[in-house]
Amino acid sequence: MNRFDWPEKTIREASEMLASVLDEGAHCPLCGQWAKRYKRKINSTMARSLLWIVSRSDHSSLEGGWINIPAEAPKWLTRSNQHTTLRWWGLIERLPNDEPAKKHSGVWRPTQRGIEFSRGTIQVPSYVIHYNNKMLHWSDEKTTIQEALGEKFDYSETMEPVGFNPEEKAK
Repeated sequence: MNRFDWPEKTIREASEMLASVLDEGAHCPLCGQWAKRYKRKINSTMARSLLWIVSRSDHSSLEGGWINIPAEAPKWLTRSNQHTTLRWWGLIERLPNDEPAKKHSGVWRPTQRGIEFSRGTIQVPSYVIHYNNKMLHWSDEKTTIQEALGEKFDYSETMEPVGFNPEEKAK
């Protein structure tokens, strides 16, 4: 359904209509943007990205273990850009941007949780459910860095309806 198929409604009605179809996805009747809740697993590219970030943070030219990803990371990492999703698990954090001309700083560092996960000393939720670039829910199922390294990205799996109950609180 595209935005022109929706009858004219108030913002609240449009918002309620959109919320009812977020598991399958739909175009927002107000702005036309595709809106969907996604289920994302930690995959091998994310795990490799975390391992690279952790290994570089001790040798970073920036204070505090910060790494300028666009300037320092290998092409495989910057091309996939999947490292940014690791923030939903609390494994990395982004340096706030202080340049108005840029959307983001591009500078990241691992968190203590990210270091521990990369070393295999903790497990993290195997997937998250997110919407509009915000984490909504962590799975109860856990994964290890070794399991994540063997998890290939599957686009069709990501696009499947989530089946998430929005009344459930993020853990």
